Amino acid sequence: MFFFNFFSGIGSCKNLQDLNLSECSAISDEAVKIIASGCHILLYLNLSHTEITDQTFRSLGRHCHFLQYLSIAYSKQFTDRAFTFIANGRGCRKLAHLDITGCTQLTSVGFEAMADAFRELEVRRKKINFECEF
Repeated sequence: MFFFNFFSGIGSCKNLQDLNLSECSAISDEAVKIIASGCHILLYLNLSHTEITDQTFRSLGRHCHFLQYLSIAYSKQFTDRAFTFIANGRGCRKLAHLDITGCTQLTSVGFEAMADAFRELEVRRKKINFECEF
C-alpha cells in the first residue's frame, strides 16, 4: 500500500519533467503506468536496473508524448515486443536518446521496429568485454 501511495503521489506531479528511478526495486509495470498516466510532460526517465516488462513500454507509448530520453540499461525482463509498443504508440514521438546498455535479450526485431519509427534516435549501447583468467 505504501508504494502505491508513493507512486500515485509521483503521478500527481503534473509538471514533473525529470525522473530517475534507476535501481529502485519497488518499480513495477503498474507503478510506471501510474506515473506515466499522470506525468504527461515527462522528458527524461531513467528505469535502468529495474524489473520492468513489456507492459511498461505500453504505458510509455500511450502516455509519454514528450519523452526525449529513456534509460533502460541493464533491465532484463522486457523483450523486443516492448519496442513495438513504443514504436506503434501515440506517445514517445520525441524520443531522441535510448540507453540499452546491458540489455542482451534484445534482437534485431526490436531494433528494426525502433529504426522504422524513430529516424533520428540515438541509441547508446556500450560494448562489454569480459576477461577470464584461469
